[in-house]
Amino acid sequence: MAVAVVDLRKPPKHPPGEGMAELVGQQILKKTSSVHVYTETGAPTTIPLFNVEADTFIVDVVLEIVTAYDGSSPAMTIGDADPDRFMDATIAAVGTVGFKSAKQDDSQPGAGGHLYAVADTIDMVWTHGATGASAGEAKVHIFYVPNWSKYP
Repeated sequence: MAVAVVDLRKPPKHPPGEGMAELVGQQILKKTSSVHVYTETGAPTTIPLFNVEADTFIVDVVLEIVTAYDGSSPAMTIGDADPDRFMDATIAAVGTVGFKSAKQDDSQPGAGGHLYAVADTIDMVWTHGATGASAGEAKVHIFYVPNWSKYP
């Protein structure tokens, strides 16, 4: 699996001094994405998606199933040390195309957001399921506020 881990720090999209760069620098809520294309087989595989710095508040995690995963019972969760902090396999429903939000199921610990006090990663745990070939593609979008404690 060749997924590049996404760092949440990004440089401004415009050179300093331009009005747009000032606006980007003042943006509080940010979004970034990672893509997963099926290649794993067998036992559950933990795939790091995002490097999260300390003092980052994750507002929402949105899973976009672009191409439905097929095969025998594939499953996906999104979390960290708690593998389904944001999304369990039921909400992910990888066999159905569409958008799924961590906020859909308030029984998950990260459904209302999560503040990282220390640096961590947000990971996907992919399970191939039983036998048979599988295919599919997903995008994971996170909405976050860096430097949470600096805002009143």
